[in-house]
Amino acid sequence: MKRNLTSFCLALALINLTLAQSLTVPLSANQNGKLFFTLKYSQYGFKDCQVNFIPSISDCTNVVTQTAQEAKECGSVYIGPNTQVQGDDYLSTFQIGDQLAQITYTAPNQQSSFYGENELCFSILNGKFESNALDQLFKKQLISEKQVFFSLNAQQNLNQPIPAGRMDIGAPDTSLIKQGSNLVYLKNFGLQNIYSAPANRDLKFGDVPLSNVQVAEFDIESRFHILSIFTFPSLLQAFESQGIEYTYQNDNVFLPSIEKLQDITLSLVDENNQPFIVRLQPSYYTQQLPNGQYLLLFKKQIRNAAIIFGNAIFESYYIGFNKDKQQIIIAEKEQQQNSSQI
Repeated sequence: MKRNLTSFCLALALINLTLAQSLTVPLSANQNGKLFFTLKYSQYGFKDCQVNFIPSISDCTNVVTQTAQEAKECGSVYIGPNTQVQGDDYLSTFQIGDQLAQITYTAPNQQSSFYGENELCFSILNGKFESNALDQLFKKQLISEKQVFFSLNAQQNLNQPIPAGRMDIGAPDTSLIKQGSNLVYLKNFGLQNIYSAPANRDLKFGDVPLSNVQVAEFDIESRFHILSIFTFPSLLQAFESQGIEYTYQNDNVFLPSIEKLQDITLSLVDENNQPFIVRLQPSYYTQQLPNGQYLLLFKKQIRNAAIIFGNAIFESYYIGFNKDKQQIIIAEKEQQQNSSQI
C-alpha cells in the first residue's frame, strides 16, 4: 500500500511538472489595437491587485508604473533602487496561467523612459539592470525553455469585437499548427538585442519584385508592417502598374477595394539555410474601416533593406522567440481564427 502511494505521488509530481512546462495567457487589445494581458498579483494578507501588461520582445525590462504606496498596498517587497532604469525594484507573486510565480519588476520614476508603461519583458537582453520574465520563470522551473509564442485571432472589420489571442510561455502548443507543417527555427541574422532573421531579397507583390529586403524582424506591439523608405514606394508603384486605386493621406494608404490585391511573399532563411516562405494574403495586410474603405497595414521607416512584420502576421502564423538561441520560430497556423483558440 505504501509503495502504491509513493508511486502515485511520484506520478502526480511528474504530471504537475509536465503541465508547468508552459504557461498560457489570453491576450486582449484596447481600442487602439494595442495588445495587453492582465495578471493578478499580491502577497498573503495584502490587497489583491492586477495590472495590464504589454508583452515586449524588444528593448525592455519588467516594469509596473505605480507609486511606492501602491506597491506597499499590493504587498510587493522592496528590493532597492535601480539607477539604470531610474526607479525602484520590487518582488511580487503574479498569477500566470494556472501557476504562481515570483517576478521582480521596476516601478519607474518620472525621469525614466519607461514611466507610464506596464511591460513584461521577453527580449534577448541580458543586462545587469534589466529584468526578464523568461529568465525568472525558467529559474523557477515553471517553463521548459526560455521562449514565448504568440497567436492572434483574425479581425477584419473595426466594427467587430476587438481581436484577441494567446501567449504561450515555454513550450509551444502544436495544436495551433497547420496539419503537415512543423515549427521552423529561422537563422539568427545577428542584430544586437533584436530577434531577427535573414531574408533572401525576394520580396514580391504577386509576381512583381519589390526592392531588396535582407533582414526580417517582428513587432508584437504594432499592427503595422514596416518597409524601408526605399521599398515602400516600390509597393505603391506595383499598385499603380496593376491599376489598383489608392489614396495616400497623412502617411496612410487607403484603398476602396482589395479585390485586385495579391499576396505579398518573402522567403526567410532557416537554421539549415533552407527557405521558409512567408505569405501575406491581402486580408492580413489590410484592415477594413467603418466607412467601407481599407487601410493598408504598411508604413515606411528609415531602415535599410529591412522589413518589420507587425502583429497582424500572428493571425496566420504561430511565431515564437527563443531567448537563449536568439532565434525566431515560425509555423503556419490552422485557419481556425476565433476565440476557441484561447
